[in-house]
Amino acid sequence: MIHNIIDFISIRDNFPGESAIWFILGSIILLGFVQDINLSIAALYIVTIGDVASAAFSSSKTSSKGINESVFKNKNIFSFVAFVFFSLPSLIFLGLNGIWMIILAAVIESIDLKVNDNFLILLFLTLSLLLFY
Repeated sequence: MIHNIIDFISIRDNFPGESAIWFILGSIILLGFVQDINLSIAALYIVTIGDVASAAFSSSKTSSKGINESVFKNKNIFSFVAFVFFSLPSLIFLGLNGIWMIILAAVIESIDLKVNDNFLILLFLTLSLLLFY
């Protein structure tokens, strides 16, 4: 059963709007479990603004087959730094201890884990907020 669920969420971009559906599902999980609205807003800020900033600074290097051969998807150091930098305003709600959450979310965004990164980041942030705040 769990193997089937992992296989299902491991398939990326099969249909238009798939990323939006995973984002909404992750947001529902976040809002369902994290009771503090300020922490929820901070997590949503990280995943939305950080993702856009990372995409704006990413590269599009792919192989001749159109397949990205790097474990880092199409990301580079600039996209990683952009994710972290543009997510820093969320520290207003998270405090300075939230910097590690931003950095780890940027790592999740950067690495090709074969799972939708928007969902995975929101799941990570939800668990982090529940455990440490």
